[in-house]
Amino acid sequence: MKLFRIHILFLSLACSMQTLAGFDVRIENNNSMTISVMPHLVDKSTYVRSDALTTSVNLQYRGGCNDGYALKKFDVMLGNTTHNIPVSGDNTHITGNKGNAWSTHPFPGFTIPANHSGLIAACNTHVSQKQAQGYDLESLLNSDFVLDGVDISVEAKQRSTCKKRGSLFDAPPGSWVVEDTMRVKVRCKATGYKEPVNVSNVQLAIDKNITLGGACKVGLKGALTTNKGNQLVRFRYEHIDENFAKKLSPIHQVTTDQQGYANFSHQYDVANGPGKEKGKIRVLGVSHEFQSQQKNYSMDCNSPGSNTLQQATPSTINLTVTPVENSKQAFGAQLCPTQVKIEGSITAGSDISGQAVFVGQSLGDVQTQPFSINQGQTKKVTHLRTLNWTVPAAATLSIGGGGSSTQLMTQQFMQGLNITGQNNQLALSYPRQPYTVSCSAGAVAPGMQVPGAGFSALPDHTGGGGAPTDLQSTGNTQDTPYTQGPKKTLPSKKSLPTSK
Repeated sequence: MKLFRIHILFLSLACSMQTLAGFDVRIENNNSMTISVMPHLVDKSTYVRSDALTTSVNLQYRGGCNDGYALKKFDVMLGNTTHNIPVSGDNTHITGNKGNAWSTHPFPGFTIPANHSGLIAACNTHVSQKQAQGYDLESLLNSDFVLDGVDISVEAKQRSTCKKRGSLFDAPPGSWVVEDTMRVKVRCKATGYKEPVNVSNVQLAIDKNITLGGACKVGLKGALTTNKGNQLVRFRYEHIDENFAKKLSPIHQVTTDQQGYANFSHQYDVANGPGKEKGKIRVLGVSHEFQSQQKNYSMDCNSPGSNTLQQATPSTINLTVTPVENSKQAFGAQLCPTQVKIEGSITAGSDISGQAVFVGQSLGDVQTQPFSINQGQTKKVTHLRTLNWTVPAAATLSIGGGGSSTQLMTQQFMQGLNITGQNNQLALSYPRQPYTVSCSAGAVAPGMQVPGAGFSALPDHTGGGGAPTDLQSTGNTQDTPYTQGPKKTLPSKKSLPTSK
């Protein structure tokens, strides 16, 4: 009999431990909060920071114990914070309508800390996935993007204790059950990232040129590529002579095309001395980190030369405009030239073969003629421009004091000259300038002037360049177009900077 009672005792205890409850807990308006994530302050390609957020979060709950059981205790937890929901009487359910109605419990002052690793990882993972699909990193990070439903590892849990009615034993506490997880929206902020420009495939070749007179020149030809198109790249040449003296040239620059490719060339005089002229040259990046392999040269230059290289004559261009004397005609009492002679004078620092293009009042007012010139030569090109005049309103002209006079007529026009080489690439340019022609009274010869600068000017249209301190440029394959206003005289040559 005693054994039978013990068996009944354990059976009753087992039944009382079966809570057999059904409860639901959820986070109200889950995924309604937005938190910003920001990039590294230096490395704009990666996200490393997130904002903190303190807010009130509401948990909703409902449900109850099975029939025949009474609810004794009910707790809810959000993250690490627990709240006990008061239970009264011998009720089976925690909420009304047999546990089907939702009730709300607030968690005020709930904080999501700054620099949350899950939020930061969500932004970086999204970027990595898009890159794997072929998206460009700079485009991805150019604007904000929002990620929905990012789990921040904050759980909403419930724990209930149900006791069988009529049982002599207290019901044991139930276990925590995860019912929901907190999710937020993440705004991954635009980073301002710019893909770094990398220069690669830097090539350099040296062409040795010994003239009939025995003077030496080296032609430096090279190419490079950038990972992005239309990039300005600045570089210089490093020259090391046979005594291991290292010197640097002034800075050159080149712009890559849309595919990221550019080539360049410069020519330098080599000083003549006893024995062979030897050295090493390579390209060193200035705007970016790059260099070419060193290239050796060895030449036997026979003509005498200075102990340092002198800059060869650069390409220059000059434009003059003069009235044609025998084209003057009478318009009323005034004599006006009906033609002007436009003459360009070109001195070549390198061979040029292409077109001479006279540019007039507009970019459509052009006159072209074939043009070719060898290095060291000077050539002239001419063009006649016709001027139209009308008879002034008054047919008489009085000069000197005391009498009425008709103002002398003037006429202004624009004129410039471009020299183009192969493929119509601009080799030299004399920018368009305003020129004014005036009529004269009677036999007075008409005058002409360029406002503010004199009528004729000789600008310095050098092609840039430069060289190691013992290599000085004789000009580029394509001379840099002249972009400044005309000057009356060419500037004096200056010694080039050196760096050892």
